[in-house]
Amino acid sequence: APGNEKAEEEALEANKAEIEALESELISVIKESVRANSATPLGAFLLNSYNHYMEYDDVEQLISLLSAPYRNDPAIVALKTGLEAAKGTAVGQKFVDFEMKNPEGRPVKLSDYAGKGKLVLVDFWASWCGPCRQEMPEMVETYAKYRDKNFEIVGVSLDGDAASWKQGLEQLGMTWPQMSGLNSGSRGADLYAIRSIPHVVLIDGEGTIISRGLRGEELRAKLAELMQ
Repeated sequence: APGNEKAEEEALEANKAEIEALESELISVIKESVRANSATPLGAFLLNSYNHYMEYDDVEQLISLLSAPYRNDPAIVALKTGLEAAKGTAVGQKFVDFEMKNPEGRPVKLSDYAGKGKLVLVDFWASWCGPCRQEMPEMVETYAKYRDKNFEIVGVSLDGDAASWKQGLEQLGMTWPQMSGLNSGSRGADLYAIRSIPHVVLIDGEGTIISRGLRGEELRAKLAELMQ
């Protein structure tokens, strides 16, 4: 019944809000624990384990608090490299080019599509990523809606297995340009400091990054605004 559906939807939203509040509280506790243990292995361990849930500015500040031996730990050095990549591909920066292979095995570059007058949506995803698969029907609809309006999607897969990647493309109906590093790793994901997928980067016709990380309704609204 409509009433039951509405009640279930409200309960789901309430649960979601409660979970988000608990996650926020947990991250606050972890940040404080990193500060309190900045001269011990625990501080570096916590930062390395939970940085994905923190804003980049917070991560940078916490790294600066670590004592020298832990700032030079390989995992923390890698984290600093990721921070630099994030700054270089932040909103307002020109896109950073990279080359990988398309499903036919031919080298392709992001610059084959970006910076050539079209709005380009770069979609970082993988066939093994459940949330990516759940959101792909929306991406298929978006492509059908805008593909003839100076718009392009470029899929950047984090798959390591070619067969799984190609099967995913077919199953999900992804007909836009695709590239992947497969076993050699995702150069693109490293350059764009991708910490979780799906992750969308929007690049305007001049090659400037104008948005990062939008999903669902926020992404639909942004595209509707840009494609007016």
